[in-house]
Amino acid sequence: IPKQFAFVFLLLFSSQTFQNKSPFDSFQPIKMAKKTTTKGAGFGGTHDDESKSKEANENFSFDVGTPVWVKDANHAWVAASISKVVSGDLSSGEGTSSFFECTFAEDEDDGRKEKKNNASSAGGNGSGGKGGKGGDLSLASAQPTTIVITKENAKEDLALRERNTEEDMVKLSYLHEAGVLHNLRRRYARDEIYTYTGQILIAVNPFQKIPHLYDQAMMEMYGGAEQGELSPHVYAVAEAAYKQMLSEGGSQSILVSGESGAGKTETAKHIMQYLAHSAKHEDGTSGVEKQVLETNPLLEAFGNAKTVRNDNSSRFGKFTEILFDEEDKISGAAIRTYLLERSRVVRVSDPERNFHVFYQILAGASKEEKSKWRLDGKTFEDFYYLNQSKCVKLERISDVVGYEETQNAMEVVGISESEREDVFGVVSGVLHLGNIDFSPSPEDEDASVVASNAKGSLEDAASVLKV
Repeated sequence: IPKQFAFVFLLLFSSQTFQNKSPFDSFQPIKMAKKTTTKGAGFGGTHDDESKSKEANENFSFDVGTPVWVKDANHAWVAASISKVVSGDLSSGEGTSSFFECTFAEDEDDGRKEKKNNASSAGGNGSGGKGGKGGDLSLASAQPTTIVITKENAKEDLALRERNTEEDMVKLSYLHEAGVLHNLRRRYARDEIYTYTGQILIAVNPFQKIPHLYDQAMMEMYGGAEQGELSPHVYAVAEAAYKQMLSEGGSQSILVSGESGAGKTETAKHIMQYLAHSAKHEDGTSGVEKQVLETNPLLEAFGNAKTVRNDNSSRFGKFTEILFDEEDKISGAAIRTYLLERSRVVRVSDPERNFHVFYQILAGASKEEKSKWRLDGKTFEDFYYLNQSKCVKLERISDVVGYEETQNAMEVVGISESEREDVFGVVSGVLHLGNIDFSPSPEDEDASVVASNAKGSLEDAASVLKV
């Protein structure tokens, strides 16, 4: 029985963001457990007992000068320090409550003090552009310059701050929401998009190409290395799982998870490419390995589409199994798909797109092919399933190139030329069917007939579908 390698283990992380924003521009706070440590007044030592940990968090206090994070509606958390501590007395009914006065501070670790006056008035830490890294990360220009936090709200609105960053966040002194976001943001600003949390790899989508991260030299570097020996990388996770499969002789799993636009599709590609590289035969990549890799453009053509957040969003779930033989070389693969968004075929919201393959066939098919599929002289606007949205072309994805890649992928995986023609004939037929309208029957009020202006589309659909 061949060993199997199933994609079930890597956690991808991305903020709730549009593609033209930095992932930290509009990050929304998330609930995370606080880690109590011996650093900082009132937090006490580390406790395994949940009740002791909760009690420590509820009764903490801060001294003047303590660096802290202050919860902020626009930026999630803002760097500050305690400038004043007031211990009030409400026992008489005329006293004042206890509170901490916080002064917003320069976040020294960002290395971008010169940009503090360039923060966006709306976004605070800059738009970042599609490349992602620009803007003021210190947030020192946040208004007002001071804020008062009552002691009752301090456990929710304040968090101890440390200035260092870590490749593995379990090494952070304060493992809370503010500490996690600070660490990820600082590393992201240095193009370090990968960060560990123990055995889990967190990736923040850079929304730009970083070629040196995934070249042949990088694969060679991580080959044979233990996880944690080198900087965090998706190759390190793939190598660890591959090595464990070899040592234990059993199947391994990698989970690729994240919200739309997090980079799940690209990460799965990198994992498959690394496995193909690690398990290749001495004479180079075999035909089986090429077939496994070519499944990606094929699945993307028929299952991916542009959404508001992502130009290449997978509209289905995927479970991929890569099979290895007794020599630990790739011998095959099996892919199961789940929950394809079939409704997108007939209904598309502006400014999204339908599945890529519809645009590829119109942009990339030859004149002979278009004539065969009744597409000659027609554009995207001529088809109801495509003209519901004003978005037709993508900035960074060529439909002409996509059509060539889809045709090539189908050939590599073993789909014959006649079968490919039949597949694209069905794709064309779907487009023609979308243009068929109906009108009430003049002979039967409970019946409908094809509208007179749609009979051409009906004939086109029947021709290409061979019915």
